Formats: sequence, structure tokens, C-alpha cells
Amino acid sequence: MNTGTVSLRYAKALLKYVERTGGGETVYRQVRALLQDPAGFSQEPAPELSRFVDLLKRKHRAAYLKFILHSFVRLYDDRTGRKEAVLVTAVPAPEFAARVRELLSQVKDCRLEMEEKVDPALIGGFVLDIDGLRMDASVRSQLSRVLNSLNEQNRTRVV
Repeated sequence: MNTGTVSLRYAKALLKYVERTGGGETVYRQVRALLQDPAGFSQEPAPELSRFVDLLKRKHRAAYLKFILHSFVRLYDDRTGRKEAVLVTAVPAPEFAARVRELLSQVKDCRLEMEEKVDPALIGGFVLDIDGLRMDASVRSQLSRVLNSLNEQNRTRVV
């Protein structure tokens, strides 16, 4: 059976189950924590999550657990109107991040969870990832485009 079909089917079932029991937010947070750091997950799983894993074991679907949980997170985000974004800047810029968060929340009309990272290799500017799209306004990428353009011009010139 197709991994994508199996994982989506079970993720939808888990979503319906947690909506019915009212434990959606708790299960969502635990699943996110589990996916980010499986070895560091030390809390007692929610009853819904525990029963769900038992079901997967009984149905011989435990091998699909990671795929199912990723699908569940995506479905839960869609259902609750939640979007994730990652903002990378060259230096810490809390005012800029707050403004980006505000604008994205208005444009996307969603609950935005934005992770902020610092990468000095960007030299300046920022990189924003949201909904599978990337906006790269970093000095590093601009310099790279200029260098590629110069190399291309020199390649086509006949001396």
C-alpha cells in the first residue's frame, strides 16, 4: 500500500478523534515535540495519542508513524488556520521580526507561528520561508547573483 495514502488516512482519523474528544491542542503540541526531538520526548503522552499508537501497533502500521504524524500536523494546521514561517536575519532584529509577523498575519489571515534565527553568513538582509515559498533578500544571495552574472558574461565573451 502507498505510504502517502496510509499516512493521510490515519492522520485524518487521528484528527477526527481528537476533535471529538477535545484534546486536539494537547495532541498537536505533543506530536510537534515528538517530531522535533524524539529522543528528548519525556512527557506522558495524551490518552488520545497513546490509544492511537496502540491502534497502529495492532494494525501493523507502526512503521508509518512518522509519516502519519507529519500528515496530522499539516492537517491540524490547515484546520485551525495556523501557518508556520521561519525568518533568518544576519543579526538579531526583534522590531523587524515583529513587523514581518504582523504583516504576514494580515496577508495570510491566519495564526502565524514564526521561528526567528540568526545566521551571520547572510551578511545583511533576511530570508523568509512560509508555505513552501522562500523570499531571499540577503546580501549573500545578491552578491552571488552578481558573481554568477559576471561569470556568465565572461563565458560568452570571445577574446
